Amino acid sequence: AVVVGGGQVGCETALWLKEKGCDVCIVESLDALISGKAEPVPQPNRDMLLELLLYHQIPAYTGTTVKEIT
Repeated sequence: AVVVGGGQVGCETALWLKEKGCDVCIVESLDALISGKAEPVPQPNRDMLLELLLYHQIPAYTGTTVKEIT
């Protein structure tokens, strides 16, 4: 599965999918995940989500856009 968007909701969705047994990655157009530009995310929440993504080895492609879904 590919999660398009690496904000708080996208990262939480990727973690949920991984826990359900899916192979998952995140594609984010900004240079960082959970940047808080759309809505502020408390720093402890951001840190925890980023650590969980690393722990579960979920790849994230930042500075990247999706051009086509086939």
